[in-house]
This record gives sequence, C-alpha cells and structure tokens, in this order.
Amino acid sequence: MEYTNPSQINPQDPNSASQPTGSVPPPPPQQQQVGIRSMESDLSSIQESGGEAPQSQIVSAPELSALREAPSSQPSFTPPSASSPTPENLSQPTQPTEPSSFQSAPSSAPEATPRSFSLKSLLTIIGILVLVGAVGFGAYYLTTYLKQKPPVNVSEETQNQLPVALPETPPQEPTPPAEEQPAAVEEAPLVHQSLIVSPTKAGVSTVDGSLDSFKKAIKDASLEKLVVGSTKDLSFVDSSGKLIESSQFLSAFWPNIGSALAPLVERDFTSWLYYDKVGGAKFGLVFTLKDSPSLVETLKSLVNVVEKNVPEVANLFVAQVSSPAKVEFKDGQIEGVAVRFLPFDVKSSNVFEYGWYQVGDRYYLIFATSYNQMVDIIKRIKTLPSSQGVVPPSATSSTSTNP
Repeated sequence: MEYTNPSQINPQDPNSASQPTGSVPPPPPQQQQVGIRSMESDLSSIQESGGEAPQSQIVSAPELSALREAPSSQPSFTPPSASSPTPENLSQPTQPTEPSSFQSAPSSAPEATPRSFSLKSLLTIIGILVLVGAVGFGAYYLTTYLKQKPPVNVSEETQNQLPVALPETPPQEPTPPAEEQPAAVEEAPLVHQSLIVSPTKAGVSTVDGSLDSFKKAIKDASLEKLVVGSTKDLSFVDSSGKLIESSQFLSAFWPNIGSALAPLVERDFTSWLYYDKVGGAKFGLVFTLKDSPSLVETLKSLVNVVEKNVPEVANLFVAQVSSPAKVEFKDGQIEGVAVRFLPFDVKSSNVFEYGWYQVGDRYYLIFATSYNQMVDIIKRIKTLPSSQGVVPPSATSSTSTNP
C-alpha cells in the first residue's frame, strides 16, 4: 500500500511546522480524503474497467486509520528514526530495528526508481551493441583495404635519404622531323663486256683474290695452243661466281700502282692473251677511264707511279722475268699512238708497253707485254666508232720495237 499524493499535506499546517527535520509526517486530518493504491485495489480496478489503467482508491481519513489498524499478512517495515545523530549514536554501531506493527503502504516514488534503472540499463546495452558493431565494421573494412593495397617496400637507405630538389628541366624545343634520306642505290651486278671485238676464244677462271691465284689462272689459260695472232679474252670470278672488279684485281696484282689507278677506272676491265710469234702467249690489260675534268693531268701524274714500281710491273708477264739492270723508260709511237716502254727480255720479246687512247668521249688505258700485242690491241681499239688518238706531251716519234 502506498500514498499516491503525500504532497497534499498542507504546508501551512501548524503541526507540520513544528516537526523536526527527517521525522515521519503526521497522518492527514480525519475529514481529508486520500487516494491509495495497492495490488489488491489495482487488480480490482483492472477487472472492473476491462483492462484499462488501474485507478487509485479514494478513502477518507477514518477509513485510512482503519486500514492501518487492520492486520496485514505481509511483513511490515518500520523505518529507522530520522532524529539527528548524536555523538553517542555515531560511536555505537547501528542496530537493526524490529518491524513495527505499523503497516506503511509503499509510495509511488520508490517504484519509479527500479523502472528508471531498467530503462537506462537497456539504453546502455543498446549503445554498447551499436558501438561494438561500428568497431567491428570498421575493423573489417580496414582489413579488407590493407589486403587490397600492395605493400610498398622501402629500403632503409631510401628512408634515410633526404629529399633532393630536382633541377628544373628547361622546355625543349620541338624536334623537327627527320629528313628522309634517299635510299642507297645498290649497284647492279657487274656484267663483263670485253673491249676486244670478236676474240678468238674466251675463258673464265675462278680465283681467291690473291696474286698467286691470278698468276696461276693466267698461266693455265696460256697453256692452250692457239695460232699466232689469236686472242683469248679472260675474266675472273670468285668462289661464288661473282665477277672480279678492277679494284680487286689491281689491289692484288699491283698494290702500289693499283692504289693510285683504281679510283680512276671503271669497275669492268678487259684482260686477254695474245699469241705472239716470239715467246708464246702474252698477257695484257685495258681499263676504261672515268670522266674527269682534269683527266689528262691525272694521267701525267700516273706515269711516275707506274715507272717507279717496276717490280710490280713484272707481275704482268706470263713467264718469270727479272727486272732490267738499268730501269729506263723510253717513248715510242705505234699506229700513231704515243706509248712508253721498258724492255725486260728482248730475246723473248718481253717488253712492257703502256699508253692511252681516246674513243669518242672515253679514254682507254692500255698495258701490254710485247710490241706485237700493243700493235694488235691498238688496231682493235681504232675500229671502234669516233676514235681519236691522244699523244702524251712527252712522246717522241721513236718506236718501241727495239730499245
């Protein structure tokens, strides 16, 4: 049982003013009505109202006194005295008070305390659950993010390095487009065209590019027996069948003379054998000179190169010859063409002779190893159209038949 409205006690009541602080208030006056609630009254109110909120039971003061005096089956609680503590009471332990015969009804204020505590506990639990859920979600998200991000290995040396200010790169000017270079024109395969019109025979010899291989090929070709005055055109190829050019032949056959002569002549050249009535087959060469404004002056300087390298000149002979004891070139003229000559072996008619002849706008440089061979090749060159002989400035009217 509780008092539903204990605050209705009249504060102006003179009896209430004289009560000490902390004492139990006196009961209401007899004529005052008081609303009380108990479990029994609440059950009865709920049954009568059909389940609505229980209503307080209104009783008058005499009825309240009767209720107090009625015996109760529930244990009663007598609050301790609210009198002011004294030094004697503080020094002595507090003894529990025996329950009094007064049955006080529980007030509405003590019931509100457990209900308020339960609501706060529920809100606290809900708050903790929300916080735990948020922490768990954040941990899951962080773990997933760290797994997806590849680890970056930073060496200790890199960690200890101070940041270095990079130099500013000046703006680069746009690179102009590269000019297209014309494609290199490959030279057409060399095709041999002999300057000897209608030779008696023609042969091809395979060489390895050395002097010995050239001399052996010439020697082997000269062993073939032909009538006097016959000519045999010779050409040389390497092991792959490629035609030997003039520069390759001159570098092996005449190293010193060839270094000065090779830049002046065309790639193709004519080499041939002439069957002389004295001494057998004789070997000779004809080169086509390249066009040059100073060609005549160049040929004059070539004279010194040829005549200072007599040992190389000796390689032109088919048979083995020795250099003359006295090297002295002489001027001559054959068929109106100025030549220069040097005898090696007069008995075998081994005489070195050379000169150049112009056909149209082309010059031909001729080397022969006998007088009769030189006569034969000049006659053949003259049969070409628009032939015109050119006499070297130092030429004389003498001939080269005999020194």
